[in-house]
Formats: sequence, structure tokens, C-alpha cells
Amino acid sequence: EATVAPEARWRIANLYHTVLKQSPRAMAMYRKVVDDYPMSNFAAEALYQMANIHRTAEKYSLAVPVFERLKDGYPNFWNMHAVLYWMGVCNEKSLNYPKAIEAFKTFLHVYLPQLDPVYLGQISMHDKDLSEVETEIGKKIEKLTEQMPEVEAERLYAARSEQNYALALEIARNLVATVPDTPQAKQASEQIFTLQHLATIQNLRDQLHTRVPVPITAARILFQIGTIYERQLHDPSKAVEAYQEVLKYHPDATYSAEALYRSGFIYAEHLSAPNEAIEAYKAVIASHPKTLQAMMANFQLGELYRKLNRYNEALQAYEATIGYPERDRYLAGGYKDSFSDRAQFRIGRVHYDDDRYDDARFVFEEFIQNRTRSPRLAAAYIYLASISEKRAENRQAIYFYEQAETLLKDNPIQMAMFIEEASALGHFHATDAEAVMRFLKAHQKRLAGE
Repeated sequence: EATVAPEARWRIANLYHTVLKQSPRAMAMYRKVVDDYPMSNFAAEALYQMANIHRTAEKYSLAVPVFERLKDGYPNFWNMHAVLYWMGVCNEKSLNYPKAIEAFKTFLHVYLPQLDPVYLGQISMHDKDLSEVETEIGKKIEKLTEQMPEVEAERLYAARSEQNYALALEIARNLVATVPDTPQAKQASEQIFTLQHLATIQNLRDQLHTRVPVPITAARILFQIGTIYERQLHDPSKAVEAYQEVLKYHPDATYSAEALYRSGFIYAEHLSAPNEAIEAYKAVIASHPKTLQAMMANFQLGELYRKLNRYNEALQAYEATIGYPERDRYLAGGYKDSFSDRAQFRIGRVHYDDDRYDDARFVFEEFIQNRTRSPRLAAAYIYLASISEKRAENRQAIYFYEQAETLLKDNPIQMAMFIEEASALGHFHATDAEAVMRFLKAHQKRLAGE
């Protein structure tokens, strides 16, 4: 029975197929042969007929994977030359020229040289000899190769329009690899970076919908999507949408704190929406008060309030930042940076910006005394110098400029922070090390002459 059954079923299917012309019933019977007797030769025959049913119905995109399954699963199939030929035809009809060329070349160079002419009927060329077939297939390959760049560019555009980013990426890579000097390849090359990330997002979305991961994994996946949009694709609106999904579906997950914080940062830095940023940062502090993100949110609130000239609120936010355990980041030259370091320095800047020079001087002097390894020491001295200038205390100002100059000499860490922090001063606009040193010397010379 194990020997007879697959053949019997195949013959019933073939009867529906070739005599009764009932393709749906034939397809169902062929599929039973493949599923129930996969090791039988009749399974291969059934796959071949299934692919041909799709092909003759002009459903070429359905025929190709069946031919592929036959080619890979039954490599010694007696009619493999026909499989390769019809794969070429179906891929050509589906406008997949690279796959069509590959199949036709395999047929031409691997199978045709050894083919008995009697089998040409399997590819509807019974009226031709081998040399005619060789010429015809060779010309077809040349034509497809010539047309491929333009056709592939159209397929790339269609795949992107349909948001099939995995296919679009495959097409773009193939264009660049096979015809690198064409205009289409150059355009495709410019899209590959974006397509890689969009395809990754698509794969992550598929994982969410098909595998139903545990909540912590789902939250991580959504957060990962947000970071790709934010940092790789530079699409802040899409990033916020993904982060909001974390908050909506997994509000208690550890990733929700970072999602809220990133949302606030994007609102503030990329979407010019300070009110939404403030709300996001406050939400981090309220819902995740003991986290690193809450500390950073306090600092960012201080930054927003300072830029909005809401100085008292800025001071409260910076003070709250300092109240968290200090998390040092070690820099070259033995310097240490932290959010607390930045927050204390910003408190001095807030007082300075609000014309509270006595308070500013006290903060910067305390900063210099207590944070001897801060990368902002030179910047603190420059603010003290500026305050002294405003009060016509020229000798004191010169002293502070000298201290800053000493710290900045051959010190890239201090110089970088100096340019970042002190550029806010109205009379200071230097943007490189040499300009900074010229500024300091010129200023000391001017003050000494007054």
C-alpha cells in the first residue's frame, strides 16, 4: 500500500488535472501526495504539476516557490532541466530578472549540454534542435541582462511603496552587486542604509504579531523600534510613536522609564515642543522616581526651564538632580564628569543669566573648591572673570583669565567643555582652541591697559 498509494493518488490528481480540467481538485490531490508521501518520487511529480498549474494560470509568483521547493527538495528529479527552464520563465514574467537570468543560465550551461533532444518537449521546444535552443536562451539572457537595471529599479520602487522592505533591500543589494556602474545602482546604494533599518523594524513588528513574546520582551522590542527611528533613521515623530507604544502596553516595564525620557528629549530637541517635553520628564520622575532616567529627567527639566527663562523652576530641577547618587563618568586626564557636576555648574549659569552675580560667584567659587577634577573648571573661571569685569574688578578678572588659560593649555578635555559652556557669554564666540587662547590673551591685555 505504501508503494501503490502515492502513485494512485497522483494518477487521480492527474486525471482531475489533464482530463477533467478541474484544477482546484487536482491541486488538492497533488498536495495530499506531497504531504502524505514526501519521500516518494510521486511527491516530486506532484510538485512539478502543482507549479505548472500555477504557471498555466499565469500565477507566476505562486509557481516560483513550488519550483524552488522541488529543486531544493528533490535535486535528482528526472525533469530538472524543465524545472530550471520554467523557473526562468516564471521569474521573467514576475519581473524578477536576476532570478530569471540565474535559472536560464543554469539551464543553458548545466543541463542543456547533456540533454537528450527528446526531452525538449518538456519545455515546449519539441520543434527545435539543441543549437536553436542554445541560441534562443542565450539571446534571452542578453536581453534580460540589458533590461535588468531599469526593471529592478521599478521593482525596488514598488516594493518600497508596498512597504515590503525586506524585498526592497534584497533588490537594492542585488542592483549594486550586479550592475554597480549604472544610475539605478547608484540610486539603490543611497537607499540601502535606510532599507536595512526599515526591514529590521518590519521583522521586529512581525515578532510581536506572530510569536506573542512575554511582556518584558515585547517592551524591549517596541523600545528597540523607537531607538532605530530616533538614532538611525532620524525620524523623531516615528520614534515617539514607538516609545508611546511601550508606555501604552507596558507601563510598568523597566523600558517605560527610558521610553518616557527619550520622548521628552525628542520633544525638546527635535520637535520644538517644550510643553510636551516637560510633561514627559515630569512623568518619568513621578512614575519611576528612583531611576537613572528620573535623575536625567530632572536635569533636562532644568535645561528647559533655563532656556525658557523660568529660572526658579530651573534651580529646583538642578537641585533635585544633585540630590541623586552621583554617577561619575571618568574622562582622560583624570577628570570626572556627572549629571551632578553639570547641574551644579548650570545653577551658577542660571544665577548669572538672571543677573544674580553674587549668587553666581558663590556657586562658581564653591564649584572650583569642591570639584577639583571637573572638566568645567576653566569654564567656571571664565564666568568668575566675566562677573569681575562687570564690576570693574579688572585685577581680579585678569587673575581668573590666567587661571582659565593655565587649565586650557594643551588640555582638550577642559577646552571642549570651555567652548560648550562659556560660549553662552555674550562677549565670547570662539569655536576652536586657537581662537580661545587668542581671546584670553587679548582680554587680559585690554584689562591691563584700562
